[in-house]
Amino acid sequence: MRDLPALDTFTDEILLCLGKGTKTVLADGDWPVRAIACAGRNTLLIRDHGHSLTLSLPVDKGWPMSTQREWLQLKEEITVAFTNYHRANPHALSIADAIVALSLDAWIPGFPGTPVPAEAWLKKADEPGLSIGIFQQESAVRIVVWVGSDMRSRTVSSASELNTLPQWILPQIDDQRRAAKVAATEDARRRALPLPTIEEVMARLVAGEKISTGGGRYYETFFMEAGKLRREIFDEGFNEVLDTTPAQLQESIRILPDRFRKEP
Repeated sequence: MRDLPALDTFTDEILLCLGKGTKTVLADGDWPVRAIACAGRNTLLIRDHGHSLTLSLPVDKGWPMSTQREWLQLKEEITVAFTNYHRANPHALSIADAIVALSLDAWIPGFPGTPVPAEAWLKKADEPGLSIGIFQQESAVRIVVWVGSDMRSRTVSSASELNTLPQWILPQIDDQRRAAKVAATEDARRRALPLPTIEEVMARLVAGEKISTGGGRYYETFFMEAGKLRREIFDEGFNEVLDTTPAQLQESIRILPDRFRKEP
């Protein structure tokens, strides 16, 4: 059970242990995040998971912990690793550096739960269609913005490039916002289309059409083969083709109606 102090108190304790550095606030709220900067670089990431905390250096090492005993056992190792990392990588950039440089108010960074996160996503609570990806590379960071199906990215590897990030990101956000509005309008239009009956869907399949329930990690595709209703299942790269029934097709129509609507 966690007996470590609150994040800011613990970050101050880490600073005393390191003997150098300053605290950077990256996120508050339910999942607060801090970083410790030294020589202008936000190197040590500190994430609060509630039941535990994780300290990490970019592409190097992470230290999950939840108790004072673990901290006392690890603090010398962390101090040495922090010092050695700065000595070996004086100009390396981190995800935290990019978050600070972007300087976007009301955008909240989210990190995966891995010990050493390779990415973070900035999002706005009041605009769910917007997001900015930040990916950690060896000594640089890559910023990714999806505008519809168009991926726009920029790799930043120096302090001077960091300083130009705000000017680069703002037009990308504007374009992403416009694309999100267009997508929302199209989604609303499609949802307004009438839901086909099972007979109409079967007629389309008999005519040779294949109907997929979506994309991504899992989806189904219905089709006719040799007069039989068949279903191909894609699950995390695994494919399986099975006989299926109108009842299973009807259930898929019920769960994912938008995938079966057809333009007039």
